[in-house]
Amino acid sequence: MLIEFADILRNNSRDIDYVGRWGGQEFILIGPHTSATEAVSLAKKLLGKVRTHPFQKTGKLTASAVVSSFSASMSIKETLIQVDKALYLSKQTGRDKVSVITDV
Repeated sequence: MLIEFADILRNNSRDIDYVGRWGGQEFILIGPHTSATEAVSLAKKLLGKVRTHPFQKTGKLTASAVVSSFSASMSIKETLIQVDKALYLSKQTGRDKVSVITDV
């Protein structure tokens, strides 16, 4: 399932994007030179691809996503901690959705 999920991310992102497993069942996609609007659109597209993909062992799955941007006022570590908290909140409040962090 994780390999299929990773393939969906890789096959539906741009060549300049970085996709990787972040831990457990979490993945990260870093999109250089991407506006917040473009990132939200990509996240929604990816969730749709996951939602409709017939996973071999589990059938249908859903996923949650968090969109954030890097800011000079925060370190990468601080940004990732904020993203992790937002993803946890997203999972608790309905799943299968895109949450956006706007206060970066």
